[in-house]
Order: sequence, then structure tokens, then C-alpha cells
Amino acid sequence: MRFFNHSSFKAMNTDIFIEVVWDEGGVVFSDEDFAPLQELFIQVEHTLSRFLPESELSLCNAAESFVLSELAFDYIAKSLLFAEKTDGIYDPTVRVDVLGYDRSWEKVAGLSTVYSASSAKRAHWEAISLSYLDRSIKKPLDLHLDLGGMGKGYTVDGVAALLRQRGYESFYIDAGGDIFAAGLDEEAQDWEVTVQKADDPDLILPDCLLISGKSVATSSRMKRKWKVEGGGEQHHIVDPRSGQSATSEFLAVTCVAASCVEADVYAKVLLVLGKDQGVAFAQEKGIAFLGIESDGTVFRSALLQEYQRIA
Repeated sequence: MRFFNHSSFKAMNTDIFIEVVWDEGGVVFSDEDFAPLQELFIQVEHTLSRFLPESELSLCNAAESFVLSELAFDYIAKSLLFAEKTDGIYDPTVRVDVLGYDRSWEKVAGLSTVYSASSAKRAHWEAISLSYLDRSIKKPLDLHLDLGGMGKGYTVDGVAALLRQRGYESFYIDAGGDIFAAGLDEEAQDWEVTVQKADDPDLILPDCLLISGKSVATSSRMKRKWKVEGGGEQHHIVDPRSGQSATSEFLAVTCVAASCVEADVYAKVLLVLGKDQGVAFAQEKGIAFLGIESDGTVFRSALLQEYQRIA
């Protein structure tokens, strides 16, 4: 017999759901045991939010050199590694705030229009220097990091590590669609996820992905978008090559990867690159993904078949 407990809460401006499963005779996961998992979401948000003036990220952005906490250093080091792996298509120095996303999302969503510069500022990630000796960062004063691009995925991976440290082998973590699943569900079956249509979240694609031991993340340009003064619209996925919101064929991309932070980053990268460049990139990196194009066409990479079950 298998037992489970689950918890839902709000963090990072999204809904978080965590379920932990154990076999009969195993260690019970109590309601109180969810507290440190929730605290990790809060800690990452408070450390790395660009919307909090007292956050470590805000203090770092205001300086040329800064000694970082272990969490912030690890996060920034990972973000620079992904910048290198993606040839800068993922670039944490791209500032979406100048396009109008300059406050927390619920405040932007409540405005009829916002001011937007002609393009997002980009100082370039290669201008950043990290020292592993003292966990310090050096950068130009006008270089500001925006670390929201992989925050949920990074934290999901951190929660998964905490659960493994406690000896749990079966669990499911969902942070607003950034998902990691380990082991088997409460019925001893592979964990399954479905994919929403990008232009109509009430409709579900026939794809059912079996993701036990893997992560899934979706990047979409349909959710966080806003009207700007003078006409036009922006969204939060920026193409660093142009400084503009991405305009590829893809409305949304869903990736399957070994870690949630990988799935999170690569979904954004593929959405920016579009179909032709994205397919080449995914083949080179061995990424399984599904892309929904602006005309409703659904593209499925060959590697997706490994996880796919048609419902």
C-alpha cells in the first residue's frame, strides 16, 4: 500500500503544488514537513527578486563588486553557464524592465498601457566575472542582472534535492507548470502531465507525457504580455539579439529535461529561436520538446516520442 500527502501554496506569483508518496512502513511526510520546502521558494524569491529594493540581487545590481551568498552565487553561476551553452540566447543581463515589465506582474497586468523603450538594454553576460574563492562578482556598474528566467526551475530542483536528502524517492513538484517528478505516483504508476493549448488554456492537447525521473517546463508568450504607450504589445520573453519581445513562430514551447532548470531555460531558448533554428539547437543538445505555432500547428521533436503517450 502507498500513502501520500500534498500541499498547495502561493509563491513567486504562481501556484505551487507538492505531493510526496511513500510505501507502507516508510517515513510519514507530515503537513509540517512542507514548511522548509515552502521556505525555500520564499528564500529564493526574496534573495533574487528585482522587484524588492532590499533583495540581494537589487544590492548587487547597484554595485560594481559584491560578495554573494551561497545561494545567489550558485544561481548566478548557473545562469552564466546556460548563457555560454546557448551562445547568449539565454542572457541574464537582458533587462525586460525597460520594455515595461518594471514591477511585479500583478501590477503590470492591472495597467491599461505602460511605457516601453525601443529595445531592452543588454550589457552582455560575458562582462561578468565571478570568483569562486570568495563568492564575489565583478561587473560594470550599469550592468543589471535579471534572474527571473530560471527562478522557478531552480527552486523546484532545490526542493527535489531536499526531498531526496530525507530519503523520499517518489514525489511531484509543480511550480506554475515547471514540474519535476520522481519515482511513481500514489497508484505506483509513472507520473503523467498534459499540455495546454497556448491560445486556449481550457483546451488540452492529446499528448500525455510520462515524466518519472524528468522535468517539464513550458515557456509561453501568451500569458505575460502588456500593451505599451503609442500602440503595440510586448511580452516577457525577450530575444537578446534584437532587444525586443520574441517573434518566432512558436507561441509556446514545452521541454522535457533531466532537471527543471534545464527545461525552464531551454523552453525559453527554443521559443526565441523559432522552429528552424530551434530544431537544430534541440538536436545538437538532445532536447525533447513540443512547440505550438501561431497558426495552431503542433510540432513534436523526434526525442519527444520517448516520453509521449497519446491519450
